[in-house]
Amino acid sequence: MKLELLIEELELESLSKTSHKDGNLKKSLNKHIEEVRSISKVLARKHGLTESLDILDVLAEWHDIGKLNPAWCIDEDQKPPHS
Repeated sequence: MKLELLIEELELESLSKTSHKDGNLKKSLNKHIEEVRSISKVLARKHGLTESLDILDVLAEWHDIGKLNPAWCIDEDQKPPHS
C-alpha cells in the first residue's frame, strides 16, 4: 500500500508535518524522507549494495511513519516521545 493512501485511510496528518527542527529551521517529514532516501542510495552504491536499492527506498519511506500520529508534535515546547 502506498504511504499516501495509508495516511488518508488512517486519517493521519500529512507528510508536510514538521518532522525535525534545528533551532528555528523546520523540515517536513516528506523532505526528511527524501533526504534519507538519497543518502541511503549514495551509501549503498558506494559499498556495492545496489541490489538493496529497492528495499532502501521502502525503508526510507516508512522509517518515521510514527511521526504522522497527531500525538507526536515537535512544534510544541514539550519534546515528543521519540522512537
